[in-house]
Amino acid sequence: TAFYDRVAELDRLARLLEAYRLVIVYGPRGVGKSELTRYYVRRRLGGRRCVAVDARLLRARGLGESLEAAMPLGPVSEEAARALRRLLEGLDRRVGVVGLVVELWRLLARREGLVVFIDEFHELPGYTGPGYAAALEDLRSLAGLLSKESGGVRVVVTVSEGFAATRRAMAALEGYSTAWLLVEHLDPAHFRLLYQEYSGREGCQPSLAEIMALVGCTPGSLPDLCPLTSEEMVGERVPAWLGILEGALSAARSRLGLEPRSVIEKALEVLRRPVKPLREPEMFELGEALVEHNIAYPKTLPGAGIRYLPQYPVYLAALHVAAESGAESLLDLDPHEVYRRALQSAGQAPSASEAPRR
Repeated sequence: TAFYDRVAELDRLARLLEAYRLVIVYGPRGVGKSELTRYYVRRRLGGRRCVAVDARLLRARGLGESLEAAMPLGPVSEEAARALRRLLEGLDRRVGVVGLVVELWRLLARREGLVVFIDEFHELPGYTGPGYAAALEDLRSLAGLLSKESGGVRVVVTVSEGFAATRRAMAALEGYSTAWLLVEHLDPAHFRLLYQEYSGREGCQPSLAEIMALVGCTPGSLPDLCPLTSEEMVGERVPAWLGILEGALSAARSRLGLEPRSVIEKALEVLRRPVKPLREPEMFELGEALVEHNIAYPKTLPGAGIRYLPQYPVYLAALHVAAESGAESLLDLDPHEVYRRALQSAGQAPSASEAPRR
């Protein structure tokens, strides 16, 4: 997909890299965190002082076969290129972010002002297990190292919005020259332009209104949803989203000891207003559980508390339908009703061509 707007985010990323050694970019799935960072290091920095690491490629292909997964974004000496190749061939699946950054810095002759961009760093080989505990501990160690002996190196990482529950990770990294950059949904005007360009080039069966009502202005959703008809969207994707939401609420219910209808009603409330943890510990725990399961992302509102915003509008629509019907399971809901509610909530009543058949 094309890259649109994000001027404010690009400017803020530049300011953060001037002041901090480690910058963590987070936000809802598919909003363009990786594209934003790639654009910054290629266009704003020109790739001259950067190494980009794709953690998913390292995990998927095996380190010995993944030279292209960590490449300098500018010219380097043949000696440095050979050393980088040897590094990747010699690493095993126990390597973490600390060793990777240290070796890259060493191999590139401790270049002043070096920026290392690690996309989805928690996907590095060796980081497994619930909560990404090892990944968080390594990131804390890297932040401590950078804050004391970095010699000018800066690290930018993108993370899953549910990584170690974002609040817990923020607390663990406080005081280590670490900054966080929240990237939210693209504004509707620019998303409309992106949709028009993408659909003109690749084709897109769902309407712009359908996509915005179900998953919001997420550029990364277009390749996944555009091949689907409205019937397939309701028959395949909406039940899948209901299943994901059901799993998150089940985990929260187990943790908090709530009844099914109660956890649905409280989850709906959490996504509709700010929460202050000391005053509402149960609501805070529920909000954090929704973050961990990639249903919501947190945003601090000064003087108001923490706002847990739904990653996709369809999650909020499903909770509305469940609360109003008295359902005790999201899997009991009619996907057609959830689809209609999502479009109505977005101010887009389905047209005859958009309303899927039962």
